[in-house]
Amino acid sequence: MVGKIRVHKRGYIRRGYRRKDGTWVDKAKVKPTSYLMEDRGKPGHGKKIITIKDKGSLGGPGFFSRDESYRRAVERRLVEKDGRRSVAGKLTALYVLQRRTNPRVAEKARSDMKWVNKEFSKKK
Repeated sequence: MVGKIRVHKRGYIRRGYRRKDGTWVDKAKVKPTSYLMEDRGKPGHGKKIITIKDKGSLGGPGFFSRDESYRRAVERRLVEKDGRRSVAGKLTALYVLQRRTNPRVAEKARSDMKWVNKEFSKKK
């Protein structure tokens, strides 16, 4: 049985676009809305509590399509800047969120997360 989840979208100001009738609009207010959507998660796994705060904070779009040495260099830099726990948490969140929809990316995120934890753990 597939359940439903409630999605809330925040309102915003849409700037500079052309309507279907060809009229140019400088800005328009888009009202907040909420709707029910099909829950794509696996049944019985509870509430969704993972949030991604900063989009592209790992390496930007296409990060997991790059080779392993590039990803490791970026992760090494991020660990020095933000700390091991922060980087491992982001990789874990990506792994969990991509498991069902994009297994290749999920597996790369998982292996990178394991590498970060092993490479930068305090016990050396």
